[in-house]
Amino acid sequence: MSSEENGVMQYIHDIALSSGGVLEFVEVESLGSFNTTRVDLVAPQGVSGDAGANLINGYTTSFIQGLAGASDLYVARFEAVAMGSTSITVAASAEAKFAASTAGGLKIGHTDNNGNPATVNYPAAIAIDVTAIGKGDVDGSTIIDINDMDDFVDVLLEVDLDAGKRDRSDMNCDGTPDGLDVQLFVEKLL
Repeated sequence: MSSEENGVMQYIHDIALSSGGVLEFVEVESLGSFNTTRVDLVAPQGVSGDAGANLINGYTTSFIQGLAGASDLYVARFEAVAMGSTSITVAASAEAKFAASTAGGLKIGHTDNNGNPATVNYPAAIAIDVTAIGKGDVDGSTIIDINDMDDFVDVLLEVDLDAGKRDRSDMNCDGTPDGLDVQLFVEKLL
């Protein structure tokens, strides 16, 4: 019996948020033998958020991954940008050209019948509630904007020693709001 592999298993998915402005899609990290070839954002909506990511496109040359049971192909990372509720769903790509070419729109995790994409099983939606004020929202308004700038500077200069503001100014989570947090804070504002 040969250990050679003679093909490629292709995966294309959409990850969507039910509402914008609560979480922001950050990145996809490949796991195992999965190789990400493309991750495109949906048009942004809401305040500093987006509707998710579409065309999480990749492939694997391993025909073992995902055949015997559920298999982790990638990790999608989100960042809380404001308080609120949203649901994360993973589904077959909505792009007609992909849905038409492969039954079930392609595969995530486990399929029955030796990986037949027509038997795909998608996970249930994940409900997320962001109830705490996040990093960068120094003034506690639930929105990261230019109004946080004065409070951020006051914390860095140790003019304002409020514990909550100090925690929300510690952008890199190293326990100390300082110059190392400035670039991360500026990126939040953009």
